[in-house]
Amino acid sequence: MPELDTRSAHTIDARRFARRLSLLGGAILVAAGSLTLAAPAHAAPLTHDIDGLTYSVDSANPAAGATVLSFTDSNGQTALAIPALIEAGGQAYPVTTIAEEAFLGSGDGAGLADVTLPDSITTIGALAFAGNDLTTITLPSQLTSIGNDAFANNYLQSVVIPDRVISIDNYAFYQNGMASLDLGRSVTTIGGLAFAGNQLTSLDVPDSVVSIDMAAFAFNELQDVTIGTAIQSIAGSAFTQNFAWDWEPFTDPWLIDFTAQNSTLTNVTFTGAAPADMVFAGTGVNGDFDGSFGPAFNVTVSYPLAFGDAQAAGGYTSPTWFGYPTQALATMTFELNGHGDPIAAQSVIVGGAASAPAAPSALGWTFTGWFADEALTTPFEFTGAIDSDTIVYAGWTKNADVPPATDDETTPGQSGPSAHDVPPTQLARTGVLDQTGLIGASLTMLLIGAGLIVVRRHTGKPRQSVPSA
Repeated sequence: MPELDTRSAHTIDARRFARRLSLLGGAILVAAGSLTLAAPAHAAPLTHDIDGLTYSVDSANPAAGATVLSFTDSNGQTALAIPALIEAGGQAYPVTTIAEEAFLGSGDGAGLADVTLPDSITTIGALAFAGNDLTTITLPSQLTSIGNDAFANNYLQSVVIPDRVISIDNYAFYQNGMASLDLGRSVTTIGGLAFAGNQLTSLDVPDSVVSIDMAAFAFNELQDVTIGTAIQSIAGSAFTQNFAWDWEPFTDPWLIDFTAQNSTLTNVTFTGAAPADMVFAGTGVNGDFDGSFGPAFNVTVSYPLAFGDAQAAGGYTSPTWFGYPTQALATMTFELNGHGDPIAAQSVIVGGAASAPAAPSALGWTFTGWFADEALTTPFEFTGAIDSDTIVYAGWTKNADVPPATDDETTPGQSGPSAHDVPPTQLARTGVLDQTGLIGASLTMLLIGAGLIVVRRHTGKPRQSVPSA
């Protein structure tokens, strides 16, 4: 097993990082049997220079796309946008590949600070953007592979790996000061030192990852690591030397001094079966940091009870596994019996007690508590010790039916006008103008008018009788 640098103080001079990584990194990983470097290949049928970028294309196969070979700096240019499509020789080519060393910086603090990549890019080659001044990068959605040292020695603060990426090669994001990492959903292999020398404090390894190579996440500040269900191999020193680093101010952009403090990695949680390939915990004495998670100083490995050696061949063992202290986790599932919103399952340390979730609710039903049996006869006690995977069941009682309100009455407990309460000049709830009042008023006026005539006939002066002759 190759020996990692275990000094309490480390100085990394990135002016010489390209040579150092290619020689030192190659020697370390080849000695571990985990790295095969391919010789750069830039040969192409045709090359074209467009807006300071040199492309390689195959005119016989335009659909294969164009490869960006190199970049001609123009007066200290620090920002660059790579197009999704170029036209060369009368043909259109999608830009699909960034070649090895295409944008390799010198590490002098005057490199590219802003790069925009089109979604058409599927491959980023070795050392493609290494040694620049990038603080952010949005990786293309069609990207499938990231080469050796592709973004090494930049200042990236966070990275989201697209869901199409399958492999991340050695040193790909080495020494960036990264504090946030999303590994996507399709990565299967993570190369040696791929994310070493960053500032990650927590990590979720997705269910797609099968292997993690040597020192892939070494020299971070990891405290909690969760590892997905597909993992089969975790190489030596993969998570070694995670400490609370004291990062010195950048007196020189490429000279970083830091001093290791107490180990921070305390919790490693597996969500699936035990990987077959692991390295026994290091002692931390005389430079022995070779265990997959480094020395067993503070690390506790948690695993699903269903994958313990008593339940599954080759499973996790207790009280230790590969020299690391272990604790089994039972799963508590909440069965709601068709009512209320789902409640997430709980992981409970075997021998410990579960936590009662918030009481569920459902329209028309009243929750009556949690039960230990499907027949809802035995209340479940959350204060008891859990020693196996457990299902608890929700009890419910149906609320009394409330008769619906009619058009002529209001719902009990509510007040409001009915259609007959609406003034005649307004729309009733039927949506039809209430003409009853208007018609009644008109008839009344007619009758009053008729009455006045009658009154006048009876109250007027009587006619004078004409005397007979």
